[in-house]
Amino acid sequence: MMLDEDNRKLSGGRAGRQLVAFLTGPFAVFGRSVIRWTNNSGAAVIFFLLAFQKIFRPKQVSKIVQQVYYIGARSSMIIMLVGLFTGMVLGLQMQSTLVNVGAQGYLGTIICSCIRLPTLLIRMSW
Repeated sequence: MMLDEDNRKLSGGRAGRQLVAFLTGPFAVFGRSVIRWTNNSGAAVIFFLLAFQKIFRPKQVSKIVQQVYYIGARSSMIIMLVGLFTGMVLGLQMQSTLVNVGAQGYLGTIICSCIRLPTLLIRMSW
């Protein structure tokens, strides 16, 4: 009989609720964050599925091919122009540095190496 009264005193009232809140508080915070993360992940998956569904419609494929053409083939002049000026700046910077150390004869080799390195890295990644 005495045991039942002690249990009622501990489980009931403000002290019991505080103890329960103290013990379950960290789990509740963790649970809320997991539910929030799961909700956001589900929304992102639904968004991407709908986006892919809209992209790969028969009407869109011709537009995608057209945009790839404009981005790739039509911009080659701009790419060459940027490469030309980048090479000139690189040559000017390297010339002044190589003159200081007396190795100005290696300028062509360094420029050639700088131009070839990205293409070699691209080929190695395939």
